[in-house]
Amino acid sequence: MPPKDNKDTKSEPESQPESQPESQPKSDVQSQSEPESQPKKEENIVSELQSSLESQVEDKIQQVLKSQHVQDALNQSQELVNLSQFTENTFLTKSIDLPDYDTFTYKDQMKDILSKIRLRNPVDNSIIMNRFLNEVLFYEKKRDDTKKYYNIFRFIVTVGSILLPAILSVGQMDPAKLPANFDIISYWSSWSISLAVTISNGFLQLFSLDKNYFEYSLTTEQLKTEGWQFCELSGKYEDFTSHISAYKTFCKSIENIKRKQIEKEFSGKADVNKKKEFNFKEELLKNLPDLYKEQLKKEDETLNKSV
Repeated sequence: MPPKDNKDTKSEPESQPESQPESQPKSDVQSQSEPESQPKKEENIVSELQSSLESQVEDKIQQVLKSQHVQDALNQSQELVNLSQFTENTFLTKSIDLPDYDTFTYKDQMKDILSKIRLRNPVDNSIIMNRFLNEVLFYEKKRDDTKKYYNIFRFIVTVGSILLPAILSVGQMDPAKLPANFDIISYWSSWSISLAVTISNGFLQLFSLDKNYFEYSLTTEQLKTEGWQFCELSGKYEDFTSHISAYKTFCKSIENIKRKQIEKEFSGKADVNKKKEFNFKEELLKNLPDLYKEQLKKEDETLNKSV
């Protein structure tokens, strides 16, 4: 009898490790099936919502067709428009993926938006891409390059103007308390610092880095603001009903900003604040009725004959 008990006790630990690995894959399968089931649930919810909204839209259409009074038809049609806008916004927000704004530059933003704006033909979209976006990137690059040199030279001027009087003030101490050859060291260090400050300040004035940096920054922001207002149909474009009607005004604004920047760069060669003179007579003739226009023309002819 004792040997039989020993066999039974040996068989039990062998059966335990066999049962454990079988239970682990089941848990893994369950954990894998759960994330797979979540997208299916979301798809089912979206499909149910879509079918319910479609049925509501069809009911509204039938109500509009069956309505006998004009006011009832208008009310039903307005509800139908609101419902269609709701469905469109609902499914658009679900389909749009938000980009990574750390790597999503202004170039990527404008390319994404301008490619979706509907104009008369693809040539107009290409013109905006190659003219407006190219000018923004061009002045953005010039601004960054000018900013780099401007900050370097300004840093040298600021630090040098602080260190130079400090070194000269240390040289006024008792020579016995100063280290050996301090006068030579202070002489050459003060000379090199003053030379670096003078050269940096000279480069700032010669190339007008401070002025160019500010002008390039302003031009870049003006172009960006103009582009956003055109895309949003806000600001000066709020009176336009579509991007097609605002296209020519937008192109004219971009060319005006570009022209003003060129005139600033070549200051003294052209008048930056040059404006078209207001001709009162021409503006009056444009707004007058045809009868009065004919009378004015006759009066001008009689005056010219008398002269």
